[in-house]
Amino acid sequence: MYLGVPHPGRLFLVTGGLTAGVGASELPLDRGKPATVQLARFLLRNTRLFLQFLSRDFGVGLPQEDGHDQAIEDSFAASTVFSASVLQADEIPGVVPGFAEAHAGVVFADITPWVLSDINNHASALAVGGSPFKLVPGVGFTLHEGCAAHQRSTELSASLTFSTENASASPSAVVAADPRRVTIVQRISLLELPTGFTPREYHPASGAYGKAFHDFAAVGTGRTARWLQPRFRLETDEEPDTDGLSGVQRPIVFHVDRAIPEPYRTAVLEGANWWSAGFTAAGFRDAYLAELLPPGNDPWTVPTNMVWWVHRSGPGWSLGNAQTDPFTGEILRGNVRLGSQRIPQLRSLFEALLSPYGKANEEQLLAEIEAAVLQRIRHLAAHEIGHALGFMHNFASTNHPAPSVMDYPHPAVSIRKDGQLSLSHAYSDGLGPWDHFLVKHAYGNPAPGESEASFLGKLREESEPLAYLSDEDGSSQWAASPEAIPWTVHTDVAANQGITTPAGGKVAGRDNGLFAALEHALRVRQIALEGFGPGAIPPDAQLGELANRLNRVYFFHRFQASAVLRLLGGGRYRYGTASDSPKVSGIEPVAGSIQRLALRAAAGLLSSDVLDLPKNVSGVLSAQSIRHATPARESRLGPLHDEDAAAAAAVTLVAQEAMEPSRLNRMASQHIEDPEVPLSNEVLHTLFHAAGNAGRHAVVARHTVIRAAVHALGSGRLTDENRVNFLASLEQIAESTPSTHSAFIRHGINLALTGGLSGDLLFRQATIPQGTPL
Repeated sequence: MYLGVPHPGRLFLVTGGLTAGVGASELPLDRGKPATVQLARFLLRNTRLFLQFLSRDFGVGLPQEDGHDQAIEDSFAASTVFSASVLQADEIPGVVPGFAEAHAGVVFADITPWVLSDINNHASALAVGGSPFKLVPGVGFTLHEGCAAHQRSTELSASLTFSTENASASPSAVVAADPRRVTIVQRISLLELPTGFTPREYHPASGAYGKAFHDFAAVGTGRTARWLQPRFRLETDEEPDTDGLSGVQRPIVFHVDRAIPEPYRTAVLEGANWWSAGFTAAGFRDAYLAELLPPGNDPWTVPTNMVWWVHRSGPGWSLGNAQTDPFTGEILRGNVRLGSQRIPQLRSLFEALLSPYGKANEEQLLAEIEAAVLQRIRHLAAHEIGHALGFMHNFASTNHPAPSVMDYPHPAVSIRKDGQLSLSHAYSDGLGPWDHFLVKHAYGNPAPGESEASFLGKLREESEPLAYLSDEDGSSQWAASPEAIPWTVHTDVAANQGITTPAGGKVAGRDNGLFAALEHALRVRQIALEGFGPGAIPPDAQLGELANRLNRVYFFHRFQASAVLRLLGGGRYRYGTASDSPKVSGIEPVAGSIQRLALRAAAGLLSSDVLDLPKNVSGVLSAQSIRHATPARESRLGPLHDEDAAAAAAVTLVAQEAMEPSRLNRMASQHIEDPEVPLSNEVLHTLFHAAGNAGRHAVVARHTVIRAAVHALGSGRLTDENRVNFLASLEQIAESTPSTHSAFIRHGINLALTGGLSGDLLFRQATIPQGTPL
């Protein structure tokens, strides 16, 4: 493979991705996976051509004044990744007459070795599970069908093979024809560095995922870190139409993979096109469109934005990405991967809840299930394309007038008047108000005479009632906000399902929804468990599948439980800048009275009413059929369902989150100002006492609570005060309980204090079955 370089020294971008991936759920190597965008240049030195990647994060390559550019470039290391001898045009085998004359001044080189190298370090990505991989020389080959030269880009493609000597340790062993060798197809795109794009500064409250680089030429005049809002180029006509909408010179188009089967393909197109309403509301006419990829089109060439259909060996996340210009934030290409496993995963949850098979209204229930699956796929398409448009998650849209598609929606399961469950309103439809704000803030234009800063500031002020909190505040183990909670039921949806407030105590309006939704989730769970049976699986499914479906129902309340537990040590806050203060600054702790209600609700989840299985369930469970054996880690009873292990996992969900060290530390700090806030020793004693009401699971439940407490003690993250209180409380529990508990607790204390927890099987916490993605 020969490449002609007309302008050595000129900067360009290198990106690409995987045309053919691995297919193992544990590996981030799907078809359609985008590569990182690299800043690059070719250098001509004597008779050799060198390819260098430059450090794009530190302003290297930006045109500067007074020699700043050279100082910056010399300060940060480049990476020379390839070199080759220069060839004259007439030295290239097979060139046609006149080729050399037509390409005078172009520098040529054989770049086959670089195209066949592991440019994006796929070997490291394959090495999950401790199985090292290395590129196999001599078996890679270039693919002419993936190679092309366009006006602003050059496309290269190659097949690469990696090998390992420890195939059994790699997740790829499940999918590769020969587990010792894994072959992928690598795509490389060389892109002209764009010009003429006006960056938009990133604001923490914008809902965008800011892209940053350091411009060291700004030293002494301002902050070196410059944050930009990723967005597509959207150039408008000079004057709006009579209806106030501006036409665009080139719309943003997302192409949908034709591999998606119907009716899901139509659902993806419908959900993807929800964003068109956002662009219209932002003042644009026909600025956004999702359509099928035209036959014969190359899905990799910029500016083709692609929605890929990805198959994996098991469940996994769908993903949306944007490949951006590092200096302007311009999105060059949007890339979305939708996992096909989401469909059977959703269907298994809904079938477990409704147990439709064999009922008189089976046809109606199956149609309801299919409608809910299709609506979730619409949401999924809109959500992932939202990421590719430049938007972050918003896990705080639970209390918005309508939920954001950038949230994670839990299915709203309603209860009919006849006491049966329904999915008729499982998911909302279309964009929410936050999504409209996202489009306006990223793509909207100020009115004539209005500054961009003033225009965006007004948008943020108008959207202030719409809470926005993203990933770390929604999903991390130390998360503190009771507003940023993924997979919870939206307030309006909950209100329409007859959800009531918790018994006892007055609850503030904004917190009431959390308690009410938990109560409703427990009611749904109980109805589903009481109706659970062979009808939860298709007639041709093996009976052992019932145990897997049971987990879906048994842990149905898990996300609403997490939402209530977030009130413990919780605090409300907003994102902003110093100029937004004092309007959004400060933290508002959750009132101690509300935290006590949350602790009471958590204790209620450890009762026998929640942990016990109805007799109808245990009477229908069966062992897995041959070739469907349950892994030993899921059941201590071999092929039989382990009810105690399930109960231990349900208790772990509560105890582990309630006694998360950061949460306990916050509660101790809040207690100083609000004595109603429970302290760590009260949390431990409350949960341990509640576990004693777990009936047949009491011993398991109490041991599980102690395990969580011991792990908190041994984490090294408790404050000195909490550490002393916890140690004293564990000793007190040991002295006041039967000798079996006492010995268990004292052993755990010794392990926590000596750092021996990790190797002790007795104190290994229960495995919680996977609950995401929904």
